[in-house]
Order: sequence, then C-alpha cells, then structure tokens
Amino acid sequence: MNTFFLLSAILALTSCQLGQDNNEQATPQPLVFDRSYAHLKDQTHLQLAFGSCLNQEEDAPIFAAIKRAQPDLFLMVGDNTYADIYRDDVTRMRVAYTELGSLLASQGLSFPIEAVWDDHDYGTNDGGRDWKHKEIAEQLFLDFWQVPPDDERHRRPGIYFQQQLSLNGALVQIIYLDTRYFRSNLKETDSREPGKERYVPTDDRDATMLGSAQWTWLEAQLATPADYRILVSSVQFIAVGHGWEGWKNMPSERQRLLNLLDEYAIEDLVILSGDRHRGALYSAETNGGRRLLEITSSPLNRGVLREEEDGPFRIGSTFTQNNFGVVSIDTQTGQITLSLNDIDGLLLNQEIVRRGD
Repeated sequence: MNTFFLLSAILALTSCQLGQDNNEQATPQPLVFDRSYAHLKDQTHLQLAFGSCLNQEEDAPIFAAIKRAQPDLFLMVGDNTYADIYRDDVTRMRVAYTELGSLLASQGLSFPIEAVWDDHDYGTNDGGRDWKHKEIAEQLFLDFWQVPPDDERHRRPGIYFQQQLSLNGALVQIIYLDTRYFRSNLKETDSREPGKERYVPTDDRDATMLGSAQWTWLEAQLATPADYRILVSSVQFIAVGHGWEGWKNMPSERQRLLNLLDEYAIEDLVILSGDRHRGALYSAETNGGRRLLEITSSPLNRGVLREEEDGPFRIGSTFTQNNFGVVSIDTQTGQITLSLNDIDGLLLNQEIVRRGD
C-alpha cells in the first residue's frame, strides 16, 4: 500500500563542494526511496507514525512494532542520528549517517520517510544559529534524506518545508519547521531546581525561534486552506513544566504562533515533537479558544531514566521508555486520534478528538 523502497544497504561517498577542508570532501549517498503519495487520494484514513532520538550505533527493535502499525508515512522529527561534531571533525557526522543508513536498510521498511533535524543531527547539543558547521550539516542532511535537487530547501538556508496530502477530497497539510538554523541563543538558568534545570524563559522580545524568513513562510502556509493541519517542531511547543529546550524559552515566539492560529481560524492543530527522551500528550487553547494538541515521542532507542516533571497542559503521565507516536485521521468522521506506543506497540496513552468539537 506504500511506495517507500529501500533499494540498498550500502552507502557510498560522493564529493562535497562545501569547502577545502579534507573533512568536507565526501557526502554520504542517501538511501534511494520514492516519495509518491498519489495512492492516498482514494483513502479516507491517514495513518502517520513518527519518532525521534535514534542512536545509529544501537539496535532499533521498535521498528518491528512500527511496521505492524502500517503507517502511510513515517516522520523522523529530530535527533535521527547522533552526529555531534567535535574539534571541527566533520568525519564523525559522515560516519553517523553511514551507520544510520545501514540501520534503516536492515529494518525492511516499506513506507515513505520524511525528516527534520534536531540538535544532534544539526551537529551540536542545544545548537542554534551560531553553530559554525550548520551549512555543512545542512548539506549532509539534504543529501542523506535525498531531498530532490529542485526542492526549495536547496535554494535557501534552513530545512523547513511543507507537504499536502489529498485523501478522498480532504486536504492534510504537514508543516515541517526548522527550530535550529535560525534560533537565537537561549537564556541559561540561574538555578538547577526542577523546572529550571538548564534554561529559563527570556525576556528578550527580539529572540527568535524561526528567524524572519521562516516566520514569513510559516504565515503563508497557515493562510493556505487545509482540512487538517499537522505542525512538526523538533522541540516541544505546549509543554512548560521543565527547564530544558522548548518554545516556552521564547514566550514572545510561542505567543506569536498562538496568535496566528486565531488570526487564520485554525482549529485542532496537531503538533508533533521529540527531543525530550520522554513521550507525552498535551492539549491547550489559544486566547481565542481554539484547541491545539501535541504529541511528543522520544526516544526510539535512546532511553534516559528521568523523574516525572510538572505537567501543565499535559494529558496523563510522561513515559521514558522507548516509544513511537501515531496520528490517525478519519476524514469521514473528522476523528483525530493521537496514540503513544511502547517498543512492542502496546498503547501507553491516547487522546481522541473530533474536529471542531
């Protein structure tokens, strides 16, 4: 039913025109796959799965459960490989992509994959716009995920993009944000107490998560008619109960997006996020009373044991075991189902809403 075909488990090295350094002479050849979604036009139901935080050096048995979920597409929403660059040695990032290619090829996947990055495939922990190797990281990302040469991502900075899927007359728009390339520096904590572990919200109203060009682009996407809308943000948007990365660290930017949802009368926006090494569901409202939902899925195979955190806007508990998320849209009934599943595909948490209710 799907069109993604992994044709090769072998990644070759090809020349890279990014610089004169020896570390910049070869780019991993991506896995070859087909991103045709034409088969969806006769379906009334979309099954989208996603996850984040995949260590390319470890096994990933969770993909067996993901395959059983039979997604129409799978989204990698950041930290898709751990490729941090140390001491200006880009070789490690190239090796990480080679290992990721082998790992994915060994899974026998049969569905399309789309991707955005987070800090560790961007190349540096919690990195933002000042990362000196971001152009190299971007080219390696585009090459590995085989972004077509005529795609706009090759013509401007940043990896943000959007796609529209037609299902039996209903239009599903998926907006993929880049929360790294343009992001301002974060305000470091003045304490290590719970809720302020690493960062605190800034009062700098000029601080940006997306940068001016991406904001202009995003507003244009939100102005585009769609029956269902999914927003992919590698870092959490709704969650405010922790001191790690997230939109909460830039309150003006967070409010700006909420205001746009009111301005364009967008109901039941679904946000997909990762990064946190824990999974959870969230629900909130704009000032205008418009509901938005978020499902955070992390990690796919890189679990970190952490204590529970405060959960304003959270639906139920957080889960630190390996997990993946599923978003199901039934265009006949308007039902949207958000599900968080464990390594065996067993349900951890679920929220079901009907569009407009």
